[in-house]
Amino acid sequence: MNIQIPLAASSGGSAHRNLAAAIPPPLTALTFKDGLQILAARDADLARVIAHHSPPPLWRREACFATLVRIILEQQVSLASARAVFERLAVMVVPFSPARFRRLEKGALRGAGLTRQKSAYTRSLAEAIATGRLRLKSLRDMPDAAVRQALMQIKAISR
Repeated sequence: MNIQIPLAASSGGSAHRNLAAAIPPPLTALTFKDGLQILAARDADLARVIAHHSPPPLWRREACFATLVRIILEQQVSLASARAVFERLAVMVVPFSPARFRRLEKGALRGAGLTRQKSAYTRSLAEAIATGRLRLKSLRDMPDAAVRQALMQIKAISR
């Protein structure tokens, strides 16, 4: 059990180590590999899947509106299904920008394969970016915790 000790009550550096353990390190090829090893050590089924199929790839995606839309589309559906919906959207929204996305009517989103909920989520994201409430470029210079907090203000995004 990992007990977090408040910094004010610390006696030495142990609170700092516990606090640091609660904040995940940046995702790199090395931390991804380490994380997989930790998870596989805790879950025999996952260890067997990794041993049989090899570790999954660490996907890199451009930090942009389109990537966030794809992530929303991928929630609770197959990647192939999400890709097909995104490809239909990409044909309708050229260039694929929040401003152009906001112009799509609900019927067009439904026709592309978005559910009512995913339509609301993607529209909320487009609105936040287009109005400046969420500034994607500023996220690059923020600490991870601040980025998470900023993104979690968007209806579709949670921890």
